[in-house]
Order: sequence, then structure tokens, then C-alpha cells
Amino acid sequence: MVRAKTYKEFWENMNLLVPSIDRVKVVSDEVQVQKFIKDVENGEVILVAVLPSVDTEAFNLDNIKISESCYVFILKKSSERDQDDNDWINDVDSTQEICEDVITQMLRMAEDFDSQDSNTLMMRRLNPDKIHIDTEYQYMDCNGRSFVFTMKTEGIKNSNINS
Repeated sequence: MVRAKTYKEFWENMNLLVPSIDRVKVVSDEVQVQKFIKDVENGEVILVAVLPSVDTEAFNLDNIKISESCYVFILKKSSERDQDDNDWINDVDSTQEICEDVITQMLRMAEDFDSQDSNTLMMRRLNPDKIHIDTEYQYMDCNGRSFVFTMKTEGIKNSNINS
């Protein structure tokens, strides 16, 4: 399982790779998302990554598989009363471009077998067949995109990626 610190550092690094993101926050629940979004200025683009949930599948004690589900929001803070249909569509389009940039970076890391840094090691576990993208409309006063991806690992010990 990915360590919380490693996960946070991964998304902070993504902010450097995709500079159109204004701020990054790693959270564990919606209460933390609400607190964070209260401090976000109108027009700011944020990436909010929820710490992964973990499922196991075991045929026996020697054959345990770990699956981590990761939820990421790329949102633009906007007030519904100041927007018409074109405005929120523009927000979704601009955050979709950012979402595509983020996923492209993740896929590049997943295919990089030369690097040994913790970000690349974590992304080598990415399951590229299971990336799901949704539209977010006025989610806590934000519009944008969210996506879900999974990371797979064989065994509990092998899933520990430390920075």
C-alpha cells in the first residue's frame, strides 16, 4: 500500500509537471475537501487527491493481491450565480485538458522502467485499463473533472512504497 507521505509527494510533484494547476491538496474525506475549498479563490484550479482505499484478494496467504482505488478531482472554483451555461462548459473543458495532462504524465511514469524515484515506482503499479473520468458540476462551488484509477500489487510487503 502506498504511504500517505509518498502519495502526497507524488501529487505535489504533479503540480510541478502540470503548471496549470494552482494548488494541490491530499485529503482523506469530504470534510477536508470542504475546508480546503473554502480557502480557494474564485477562478483557481485545484487538484484534490483522496488517499487511496485498499481492497485485498487472496487465494491463500502466499497469494495476496492488493488493489488501491484512487480518486482525484481537478476543479475550478466558480460561483453558480455568476455563471451561464457557456461558463461552466468552459470550466469543464479547461479542467479536462488538465486532467488529460495529468493522466498522460501518470502513463509516462508507468512506462518508465529506468527511473527508480518513488513517483515512478508508484505509477508502475497503475492499471491503465481502469481509469474512469466524470464531470463535476457545482461540486462544493466548483466545476471540473474527476477521475478514478487503480494500482495493483502482489503481496502486502511488495505494495509498500516509501519515499
